[in-house]
Amino acid sequence: MVKTAYTTSLLHHGAMALEPAAADAALQAAARELEHLRAEGVTPDVMAGSLATPETFWDPNARAAAFRPYVKVGSVAQIPVSGLLLPASISVPGMFTGYEYLEEAVLRAERDPEVSHIALNVDSPGGYLAGLHAVVSAIRGVSKPVTAFVNDLAASAGYYIASAADRVVATEQGYAGSIGVIMAHVSFEQAYAQVGIKVTVIAKGDRKADGHPAKDLSPEALAEYKAEIDTLHAEFVNDVAEFRGLDPDAVSAQESRMFRGEEAQAQGLVDEVVGRVRDAFSALVTKEEAAMADKKNPAGAAGPEHVEDLALETQINDARAEGVAEGAAAERSRMAAILTSKEAEGRAKSALKLALNPALTAEDATDLLASLPKDALAPAMRGAEGRNHFEEAMAEDGNDPVGLAKKSGEEDAPEDPANSLLSDYKAAVGISATAQ
Repeated sequence: MVKTAYTTSLLHHGAMALEPAAADAALQAAARELEHLRAEGVTPDVMAGSLATPETFWDPNARAAAFRPYVKVGSVAQIPVSGLLLPASISVPGMFTGYEYLEEAVLRAERDPEVSHIALNVDSPGGYLAGLHAVVSAIRGVSKPVTAFVNDLAASAGYYIASAADRVVATEQGYAGSIGVIMAHVSFEQAYAQVGIKVTVIAKGDRKADGHPAKDLSPEALAEYKAEIDTLHAEFVNDVAEFRGLDPDAVSAQESRMFRGEEAQAQGLVDEVVGRVRDAFSALVTKEEAAMADKKNPAGAAGPEHVEDLALETQINDARAEGVAEGAAAERSRMAAILTSKEAEGRAKSALKLALNPALTAEDATDLLASLPKDALAPAMRGAEGRNHFEEAMAEDGNDPVGLAKKSGEEDAPEDPANSLLSDYKAAVGISATAQ
């Protein structure tokens, strides 16, 4: 519970456009990944892009270059929009994507003479509002056509970005929607009082401490936050309605629901429903390549050799796309093998650092882990029954234990950072990850 409270206080500093069901796992995974990136030397200024210029942003020698993917398949630029969406200039596929990175990637594709079409590969539960409008404005402002592929989730801020595209394509099982805004405030005032902790908040200005976790929200602060949410929600609804050619009242009537496949199409949220995004993307690449070839070879000038060359290039592009997908799957398997190995137990931080180094095989990483000391565990303040003071206070009032439910027969144990890290990795990436 302490971990969750810390993560929430670290990240919940503003309104979010985020699907609530995915919020906790996404927030915790992103927070941990950001902390480890800082430990690796990817500093906040690099994450925020404050020192990056258009010339240096894509420098392959930069520390953050590996976290700024820019892939061209044929004449189509493929830009990932995955995981939690944050105001940052880097992207870790499956975990989080930075708004500055997205904006720069879209603008680079617009400038790139070899790109004729921009494809957004969207699989995101949403994220922060701060920085979101700049990305949407960039997408709406480019002259090249933009297609958003819902693969397989475009929720809240994720759908906001998708809706800005000229066309939205979703899989039959893909979800789109959650057009709404959410803000959370966690107050520990009553909990602190129960365990005898008194927090003194020193501030200048009667409203300076509004939203502080050590204090309950005042009626005035709550009313202002609600009014802010109403305003932000109206802007979100109106923009989506404009982008998609829908009635704002009809969008608002969705009440931030999620819609799948054909139902999303019936609601006007997507233009086309396909079996596999991969096939739809391949068809787009073929179409764009043919259009580019027509420009280079005016009508009547294209002969059999041109047709054969185009077919061969299409096969090459398909193979390249397949190779990218297989490479991503192999990388996830390699990382999972390291993070779930016996050697990773008690060495969570070291395991993640090694897993993020693609030059190391799983065998080399686990051998190296075995030679490293285990992470130091912070001493836990526990009562007679193995509970901390906060948990004992909750139990005295008859409240259920806070946190993940234990399996039948499972004994209480201090939380292992490795298990905590691996559970977040599982939630974010969708693979089985259990410390042995």
